[in-house]
Amino acid sequence: MKFDWKEAVIFIGFIALATMLWYGHAMTSIRTENVEVQVRYTGLSSTIAFKDSLPSFITVEVRDAGQRLKTYFKDQPAISINLAPQLENEVGEVVVSEEKLRSSVTSILQGTSKLLTIAPATIRTPYYTLSQKMVPIRLMADIQPASEYQLVGEPTLSLPEVGVVGLKDSLNTITEIKTRLMTLTDIKDTTTVFVPLEVPTGMRLTRDSIQVSFIAERFTEKVFHLPIEPKQVPSGMKVRFFPSEVTVTVTCPVRQFHQVTAEDVDVYCVIPHQTENHLPVHIQKTDSAIHSLRVKPSHVEYILEQQ
Repeated sequence: MKFDWKEAVIFIGFIALATMLWYGHAMTSIRTENVEVQVRYTGLSSTIAFKDSLPSFITVEVRDAGQRLKTYFKDQPAISINLAPQLENEVGEVVVSEEKLRSSVTSILQGTSKLLTIAPATIRTPYYTLSQKMVPIRLMADIQPASEYQLVGEPTLSLPEVGVVGLKDSLNTITEIKTRLMTLTDIKDTTTVFVPLEVPTGMRLTRDSIQVSFIAERFTEKVFHLPIEPKQVPSGMKVRFFPSEVTVTVTCPVRQFHQVTAEDVDVYCVIPHQTENHLPVHIQKTDSAIHSLRVKPSHVEYILEQQ
């Protein structure tokens, strides 16, 4: 059987024409559709809790021409309900009546659209007021600087404490809020991150995260050979140490290497009332540029001599 292209083209044309006529009829004919309307609630505070969750959507049945109904699916409609006037007491019930819902929905519909039904027809749920208190935040972190770098100072938190909202009896058991464990490695500069907070069960926080900053600087070592200063020497006596000087190694930022001098380090031994074989060597920094220091040897021998 020979295929007739002419008949095929005519047949496809009829199908296309029928489709266009059907679509045009659908766009102009009157019909009903179920449309989801988003509900936004205003006038709420963080201390208000509801027994049942407030619905975020309601379903409305709308009658109109198909072309106009199409716009409700393209851009989802939304209404706002202010609950503040109903939340003046510590406990109570919020009620959004069918009349209120109808007027709110009608105000956003096109003039030709007719609102038929709303589901749910009424929004109703008990509410109660929670307590709130401020508690300190505890940072849980494992921070590792890069090789030849050291962390400078303590991490800086954008907020030292956070508000916890919950039942009064439960709040009495909360003494701190921890951050989620944060692990950072290879830190070479000032680093700022947002860290989530752990929310206690059955409670909520006034914010869900905080900003934490770390400072890392490149460090180097500087070595000094310093004499030991005796302290609390008995009257009429003088002290001789063996060895008479020690080696002190300090770490400091590279940019402050030339700033640090031997005068920024105190080395001393405290002379006891009773004679001992060895004395611990104490070291103390007087310049904040010095990050850490160590001494060798850490103990020395000594003798007391009459002046």
